[in-house]
Amino acid sequence: MSTDRIMDFLEPGVRWLEEAFGLVQEYIRTSTKGLSRSDVTSFIHREPPSPPTPKSTFEVPEMVRKSAVVLAAGVIASELLWQLYKRFTRRKSEDSLLVRHDREKIIAEVLFFSEESSLCRLHAAQGTPCPRRICSLANVRKIMSHLKSAMKSLDVCMYMLTHQDLSKCIVDALGRRVVVRVIVDATMAENQASQVLLLRRAGVRVRTKQSEFLMHHKFALIDGRILITGSTNWTSQAVFGNFDNVLVTNRREFVSPFAEEFDRMWNILDSEPDKIPENLLI
Repeated sequence: MSTDRIMDFLEPGVRWLEEAFGLVQEYIRTSTKGLSRSDVTSFIHREPPSPPTPKSTFEVPEMVRKSAVVLAAGVIASELLWQLYKRFTRRKSEDSLLVRHDREKIIAEVLFFSEESSLCRLHAAQGTPCPRRICSLANVRKIMSHLKSAMKSLDVCMYMLTHQDLSKCIVDALGRRVVVRVIVDATMAENQASQVLLLRRAGVRVRTKQSEFLMHHKFALIDGRILITGSTNWTSQAVFGNFDNVLVTNRREFVSPFAEEFDRMWNILDSEPDKIPENLLI
């Protein structure tokens, strides 16, 4: 119910109360009309009247009776108005909670890539619509949209990172004063197609560690509340030909373990300098 409708509903009641109090004031003026201050004082300090005989009756003046009815009705009307006001404010509060809930609605997206995705290279280059049900370009744009939504932090843990558009989203986040951290596999970071050099030159902190084992994770965290994970490396080959998948969710029970794992790995790699490999300095 809008505020205007509430006021339209309450206005007749308010006018009725004003008229009621006016009647009471008129009765008081009529009852004391023509009396001096001394008369009023004498009346207040007069001896109480003797109690009436059992046979006598006490007639209540008509104006007093009407005033009592008006006052009683006023009390009831006031309580009604108060209850309506509480109901209105409670509903407004509930509406506010619903709006906040809509803002924080659950995200659960599943994206697939396949060998058919290779056919999307052509329409991606030409900028033409894709007739396929599963379009890899549309899926990549969904991932980019989530990366562009980062306002506070962006953590990326990726085995191989060569996709230029996704890498640009990481650099752009840094330009928005987002705290950006990237972990990549040390061997893949030295690949000539790797975007690690671009990230480091842009000022993004990138950490790796030489090891006989692979850093094989593929996930990203946006503002610590949205998780992007799956089998997909952020490479052109992965999104334009491989059978791969990506899951996007903001379910806390899934996001929190990944956030903890990223922080754990980041601290493990803390002793490793965020440097550019020598073979990429050319």
